[in-house]
This record gives sequence, C-alpha cells and structure tokens, in this order.
Amino acid sequence: MIVIYSIGKFSNISNVPIKTLRYYDSIDLLKPSVVDKTTGYRYYDYQKISQVERIKALKSLGFSLNEIKEIINGSIKKDLNQKLIEKRNDVIVRKSQLESIISEIDDILRYSKPYFEKKYHISSVYFEYRSSITVISIKEKIEIHQMDQLVERLFQKVYAYNCKIKGNLMTIWHEWDNPLSQETEVMFEIDGDILNNTLENEVKIIPNGEYACVDFVGLYSDLTVAYDQLKDLIVTDSFFIEEYMEGLVPQEMDDMLCVKPLKDADPNNFKTKVMLKL
Repeated sequence: MIVIYSIGKFSNISNVPIKTLRYYDSIDLLKPSVVDKTTGYRYYDYQKISQVERIKALKSLGFSLNEIKEIINGSIKKDLNQKLIEKRNDVIVRKSQLESIISEIDDILRYSKPYFEKKYHISSVYFEYRSSITVISIKEKIEIHQMDQLVERLFQKVYAYNCKIKGNLMTIWHEWDNPLSQETEVMFEIDGDILNNTLENEVKIIPNGEYACVDFVGLYSDLTVAYDQLKDLIVTDSFFIEEYMEGLVPQEMDDMLCVKPLKDADPNNFKTKVMLKL
C-alpha cells in the first residue's frame, strides 16, 4: 500500500518548507509523486522522504543544488567518490581562507589595529627657501572632476606659445579649504630668460621666500593629511602649491598636445610635494 501525503503534510514530515518543495519541483530536483490535474495540488509518497534526506546530506557537504541534481539524476560523468574528493579539496581551500580572516580579526581585536590602514608615506614638515620662478598658468573656478580638462588646456597653451618648460606640473589651490569647487591654477615653470612681448602677458612670478613643505607618496585622495600637517602654519597671504613629482603625468613631454595622464601608473605610488608659502 502506497501512502500519499499532501504537500503540507510532507513538509511537516520532511522538515522542508512548502516554498522550498515547490522550488525543488520547478528546477526538477524533487518532483512530486502525483499532481492533481484539476487542482494542481502536489502529493508525495514516502519514497520521496529518502530523496529529501539525500538532498539534505549533500547540501550539508557544500554541494550546490545544480550539483545535487546532477548526482541524483546520474547525469554527471564522474562518480560520487570523485565529486566528494573534489568537494573536500574545495573545502580545504575555503578553510584556509577563513582561518586567514579569523587571524586578521584576532589581530585587530588584540592590537587595536585599524581595519582600513592608509597606504601612504608622508614626511615630517621641513622648511626650504625657494627662489622666484616664472610660470605659465591657467586659472579657473572648476569642479574637482574637471581637473584633467584644465591640465589639458594648459598643455595646449604651452604648445601654442612654444614654451620651454622646466620642472613638474604644479597647482595652486586658491580656496584650498573648499576641495569640491574652487579657483584652481595649474602651471609649469618656464625659462624666464627667453620671454617675448607676447608671452609676457601670459606668465606670472611665483615669489621667492620660505616655504613649509611635506613630501607625500600615496593616493591623491589621501593628500589631505599633508595639508593637515601644514595648516597650523598658515599666515596672512599664505597659499599652497602642489608639485606632482612622479606618477600623474609623464616625465618626458616632447609633444605637449599628446600628453595624457599616466593611466597605467599605480596611484598608490604617486609622489606629491605640498608647499605652503610663509
């Protein structure tokens, strides 16, 4: 005699939610024994209980439903023992990964280690006397995401006036405490000895004097820590200059119209010098 259970009764016996049994049916993992053609109700016989237990056992070993389906339907080419060996190897790998995570958590708890460590290097504040320099520049009020376009226009200006640049790209932030939208000036030092009448109106002098400086290596988004080290030294008429020592643009710029930011450079290794005019 075959005993037939409604889906609700079978759910209670097998300890599997009705919703899960319906899902197993939809993916052909566990089909009901009978489906009433009129009502669509599902019914299960006692033999389905052993199939449910096998599904539970394989799930507890970490097999996915697709893998379980292949095993139960006999559609896999490898035998169950081989599948178990492969699963064991996968679990060993995951175990090692989890042990590494546990060890990291233990270190954080034990040593009060910051979870997100900043990967930058920053020097102490030092002071240097800088001679005045002649620069060609462009100054505009921009949003921070427009910085690339401003630099590109500076390259075009250098090219148009056939300037001989000296040193690195630099920026003066005229509203340094408003980083999202501010008056920004990008510039290159040029040879002041070869100025012509046309170019004289396009250049300015960065004054000589004492500057407080910080060297920074790391993500540009973390550069605020350099400003934090300098801001207590601000006096009337102070201004900040950033000099991009390495990483942002190529060191060799033979054709100014073709210069592009170094997309392949590791941003963690960008070198920037922040200077405060005292």
